[in-house]
Amino acid sequence: MTKKKAIERAYEILKKIEDEPIRKVLAVADNIIQPNVVRAVESKNPLDYDGIVQKTQIYLPNSKRIIGYVKDTRFVLVRYDVGDTTLGSAIRYREGNTLLVDAVEGNEKFRKDEIFEVVYRDLVERAIEGGAEKIVFNIEVDTETLRKFVEFLGRKGLKEGRVKMNLETEAYLRAKKVKERLPMESTDMILTW
Repeated sequence: MTKKKAIERAYEILKKIEDEPIRKVLAVADNIIQPNVVRAVESKNPLDYDGIVQKTQIYLPNSKRIIGYVKDTRFVLVRYDVGDTTLGSAIRYREGNTLLVDAVEGNEKFRKDEIFEVVYRDLVERAIEGGAEKIVFNIEVDTETLRKFVEFLGRKGLKEGRVKMNLETEAYLRAKKVKERLPMESTDMILTW
């Protein structure tokens, strides 16, 4: 094994360790070695999601809605960074074998097709790794970032449809707005891509 391969292997092993000091050292190494790479980090720490940086009303200090995401184990928040700068995040909700991407949030620098492609692929890979049989994207648009992400999904050729989900959580979900708006007997449908 070459020295480079050994370092890469050690790095991958360390990334899997659930230890905050090790994560911080690896984050610094990432910033030095690859300052322009988008990194995805799962976190349940509400302080990792800054509403001012990401231009959204659902994170601190603008709102306490993030607390609901942290308390409910069906939610996973993924933060996307470039270097030491946070650009955006995704809010994922798991119900059975279906993974709902309820929202993609971020600032102006996040709203680029190149970054959206990385985010899209990351979300799909995480869904597959987590055993989800279906991944759906909510198209309820109420922010500029969401609008641009939904437009990006449309350019990828993903088809719009409906998926049955109960969405029984106390936490805030944009997909619930779709449920309330749809003129159907069954209120457990959402529009998806």
